[in-house]
Amino acid sequence: MKNLNKLYILLLPGISILIYLSFALSNRRTLHTTDKIIGSKTVNESQVKITNNLLSQGKNIYYKYCIACHGANGKGEGPEAYRLNTKPTDFTSGNIKFKSTPYGTKPTIGDIVSTLKLGVRTTAMLPQRQLSGEQMNAVASYIISLMPKDQKRGKPIKISNALSINDTLLKEGEKLFEINCASCHGKNAEGNGPLSKKLTDYKQNPIHPANLTLRPLKRANTPERMYMIIST
Repeated sequence: MKNLNKLYILLLPGISILIYLSFALSNRRTLHTTDKIIGSKTVNESQVKITNNLLSQGKNIYYKYCIACHGANGKGEGPEAYRLNTKPTDFTSGNIKFKSTPYGTKPTIGDIVSTLKLGVRTTAMLPQRQLSGEQMNAVASYIISLMPKDQKRGKPIKISNALSINDTLLKEGEKLFEINCASCHGKNAEGNGPLSKKLTDYKQNPIHPANLTLRPLKRANTPERMYMIIST
């Protein structure tokens, strides 16, 4: 618990930035009830037994619904990937953006299920509501099996204190945003900073900084989700 509290203190400046973006820059604050879902809470991991049958079921579902964008080998190079501005995730890299586990570790099954349930707004990743809970567990397990074998499994980070919004935190976040974020996201957080046209990912695909004044954001529509994004 001491380590978690220490982590919370270290991340507090970043949290203040994102809370500032969420509550001070947007006039739209309507949240969907599904936004309250945190990945680690969507699935009881202890009840999901990883078996060959489960992985086989997950593979079949993956080939039916995921292969067009993410590709047969999970590298994010499916036949439709070239059409997309936001490129599909390369599962084999183990680099998953929306998760609850520490940086560099594998996501939980619940993290993947959360993305299947919610989708990723402003991208081609739509909510997969046609899948049952059992099917989501299966395809999530299969996706995790595509990640590096030597990548460690992570335990979900816990938020040790409830995040509260106050003027002091918002002012601190505004200052930190100007120092750390404006070069990409722009002074007014509209995604047009001086470096916004020069960003690429590790595959040299262009990265487009989000216009943080618009809603909905991809996933960071609650302080808890913002915390997870900057801490994982």
